[in-house]
Amino acid sequence: PLAALMAQVSGLFAGRGWLAGGIVALLLLAFLFLPPLSLAERLIGDNGYTAMTPDNHTLIHPDGLTVTVDPEAVQRLRLRLDSVPLADFVGDVELSESLEAARAAIPDYLTPKSPHYSIATRGEMGGAVRMEVDIPNEAEPWETLDLYTWNGESWAWLPNRLERNSEERIVAELDELPASVMVMQSEKVVLTIVTE
Repeated sequence: PLAALMAQVSGLFAGRGWLAGGIVALLLLAFLFLPPLSLAERLIGDNGYTAMTPDNHTLIHPDGLTVTVDPEAVQRLRLRLDSVPLADFVGDVELSESLEAARAAIPDYLTPKSPHYSIATRGEMGGAVRMEVDIPNEAEPWETLDLYTWNGESWAWLPNRLERNSEERIVAELDELPASVMVMQSEKVVLTIVTE
């Protein structure tokens, strides 16, 4: 049976050497572009993404954002942190459509105080994530600062706390990584009681 099959295959390719060459070329390309080699990713570059590993599970953006992921939950995860300076975000600078919508949707009681940080991910991430944002200049009183994320429709508050140690930061420990984060300052609410 094997000899008969080989005879049929050789009969199929008789006079059609280009077909065998094409099949071999396709198999070679598939081998090169699929994992573990992933030649396309190597040729294109990482596009600013940093691979997270159990030994390297913290990414720091120079504008004041630090993201730390659970080292035991990193599975082929890549992160990229970008920022739009505060002056550009609140100014007349033309932004992407999403950021224009985010800028227009800021509630009246919130004032942006930090750059707008975007967090892009590739791969899978499970477990907790810790975000630390440097307290911006001219942001007193610090007790009125909070972290917010733009979810594409509205600004959502992120649970956070103020850490006053050698490096004053706002810290959020979350179950999942938001797509963006920004420090906002809320106006003090003055409660008024009216009685008759």
